[in-house]
Amino acid sequence: MTILITTRTYSMADVWRMSGGSSMKPKKARGKTATKTGGADVALHYIGALYRIESEAKKAELSAEELVKIRQEKARKIFAEFYAWLAKRKPRWFPRACVGKAVNYALSQWARLLVYLDHGSMTPDNNRAENAIRPFVLGRKNWLFAGTPERCSGQW
Repeated sequence: MTILITTRTYSMADVWRMSGGSSMKPKKARGKTATKTGGADVALHYIGALYRIESEAKKAELSAEELVKIRQEKARKIFAEFYAWLAKRKPRWFPRACVGKAVNYALSQWARLLVYLDHGSMTPDNNRAENAIRPFVLGRKNWLFAGTPERCSGQW
């Protein structure tokens, strides 16, 4: 496992979590029965296209160098289209609205998103890290009431 550590550049995960998560809020607010396609749906379409590229690359078991090449060929075009769409739509949304916050954040962090294209060892999200710390976060709540982790051994 390769970990890329830099001082001022973060992975795409930082931005996707914020912009993608914020893009989901208006979609959830509309409810399941809504048929209108809004800005959140379009943004999620672009993000989904990037994840499909990653899924295909994972199935093909590509090396980091091959993955960078695929990202340069396919994902860079999607990024360019997504950026143009975000920049064109930005004035339409109120900056404090859910989609407006997501768009502003994604545009302000665009350079960080592009780092992902040049590093085959990076993933589009930080799910592995979040899943690794989840037991400790959940355990912390349990241990708070149990006194110590040793007392949480299941002997109730």
